[in-house]
Amino acid sequence: MIHAIEKLPDGIRPDGIITDDISIYYLNKDHYSHALVSMINEAESRIRVLMFAMSERFRISDRQKNSVYHALLCAGKRGLTSQVILSETGPFAWNRHFNANARSGLEDAGYNVRYARKSQLLHQKQIIIDNDIAIIGSHNIGQSSVVINRDVSVAIKSKTFHAIAMKEFKICWQEGYK
Repeated sequence: MIHAIEKLPDGIRPDGIITDDISIYYLNKDHYSHALVSMINEAESRIRVLMFAMSERFRISDRQKNSVYHALLCAGKRGLTSQVILSETGPFAWNRHFNANARSGLEDAGYNVRYARKSQLLHQKQIIIDNDIAIIGSHNIGQSSVVINRDVSVAIKSKTFHAIAMKEFKICWQEGYK
């Protein structure tokens, strides 16, 4: 079935990878938070985030030190190059409220934060770590993605895939605003 993609015309064909430098990890609600916190804590140089919804209230077992949001704050305070693009538009007032509060904490931790352009809803959930990891899926950074919803994401370790994810991040960053 994947060969059908390879037969598409060049202008329509998505970026793809055929390489041996790739590891893929499936992250469901049982694995996502712990895996993501671990990857963020091990980051050495940079973290870039595209996120529809982010809440500083997210906790795992009510222990702030284990939260994904707290791990992001700690990474920023460690001096990593840290950039976040959040959605400011959308049909839900709660999303704008949570993102505004999360933005404030991220900026205090040293992050450069932008909102995605207003003319288009940013619905992506993507975290790029260092030069070889991209986490992409349906998880927002908030309690509902781990406790209520049945979200799933994949962590992809690949320099080749990282370059593809960075291309999208740079486009969104250029189109975004403070």
